[in-house]
Amino acid sequence: MTIEFASTAAIGLVAACALQGAIMCVDEFYCHMRRRVPSWERVGHPIDTFFFLACFVFALTTSPAAGREWIFVVLACVSTLMVTKDEFVHAGLCDGFEQFLHALLFILHPIVMISLGMLWSRGHLSPELGSPMRVFVAGQSSLIAGFLVYQVLFWNSSYFARWFAQWKSDNPKRLQQVALNLDVSRRKQATRR
Repeated sequence: MTIEFASTAAIGLVAACALQGAIMCVDEFYCHMRRRVPSWERVGHPIDTFFFLACFVFALTTSPAAGREWIFVVLACVSTLMVTKDEFVHAGLCDGFEQFLHALLFILHPIVMISLGMLWSRGHLSPELGSPMRVFVAGQSSLIAGFLVYQVLFWNSSYFARWFAQWKSDNPKRLQQVALNLDVSRRKQATRR
């Protein structure tokens, strides 16, 4: 394999992962926080993340050999299809901005899968090489696994659900109180000087 091919696939993977991660953060921590997330999504989104993670773990733990490429292709196709399964639900729940984010994620998902598959199938993720891309893919796998744990705990734990509902209802008052406390303490400090 030529150096150009490897560097193109690596740049594609890093750029697509970075952009996908940024968009996912906006979707998760802005869009999902301002609307009700129904049970279908609370279960479905961790399933999406699980299949996405499965592709990364497979690429890290399995060496490319005859016949194994099909396993990766099937995992990547299932992962790509899984992320679209909620769009029937999203059509009635999401505003245009969130649907736009989802469209961007649908474009980036196969780019990530194809770049990852290209690097893996040509041996650029093998442990013997100790390549920077292997370190990157391992780091991405850790981030994805952490996000999966967050999704399962935050959206499906009754404790976190109660906490978030309380935080959402009390937050404007709490923020006003924090601002008031800061203002009072600044005044006290100014009068002491």
